[in-house]
Amino acid sequence: MLIQIAEVFSADEAATLRQRLEAADWVDGKVTAGHQSAAVKHNRQLSERHPLAQELGDLILQRLSGNNLFMSAALPRKIFPPLFNRYEGGEAFGYHVDNAVRGTHEANPILRLTAGEALGTLLVAQTPPLAARKQWLADHLQLAGRLILDDGAVQALKSGKSLLPVGIVAIDGEFERGAAVACIAPDGHEVARGLANYGSGEARLIARKSTADIESILGYLDEPEMIHRDNLILGD
Repeated sequence: MLIQIAEVFSADEAATLRQRLEAADWVDGKVTAGHQSAAVKHNRQLSERHPLAQELGDLILQRLSGNNLFMSAALPRKIFPPLFNRYEGGEAFGYHVDNAVRGTHEANPILRLTAGEALGTLLVAQTPPLAARKQWLADHLQLAGRLILDDGAVQALKSGKSLLPVGIVAIDGEFERGAAVACIAPDGHEVARGLANYGSGEARLIARKSTADIESILGYLDEPEMIHRDNLILGD
């Protein structure tokens, strides 16, 4: 699934950046291609060491790191700077498999690793992946809306279950799929927060409805729950 991150730059900003890129010096795109992809890569690329590539790359990373939809959808541990490519006059990038391992200054690292050499640094997680994910969510979520729940939904969340549309009484705010929302009990206190599987407009249509009715109401079924329990953090 592809998720579109809208309005990373304004129209005026995008036009200015495009003008600066068009005036830059471009090199053969094969400079970052692997052995197989180089045979089908026919384009030009802004050198990774070019000052403009570094400046714009840092700017893009800065904007994305502050974008709630991007951070909640990707959950990135590390974001590599983007590569800038251009195509003209029939240039194209044919079918290929992207490199899983990028360049390094070490000599013959892959051969040495496959031979059993202890090369590099091994980082061992101290917490289970799901616990680490929920901790990340707790530290990074910026709420975009609120879901008002009935008592049954509140008890379901407290017992470790996902939030189903049937337990949602009302929706406050406007948000998109993947946005962080608060789950509010009938008495007004926040019981949980998590990542919505449906936007606010869709949520209003399926609220108080059974999961079996979602497809007939929306014309499709993305997920059976509004918030999956793996994307949910209970309050204190």
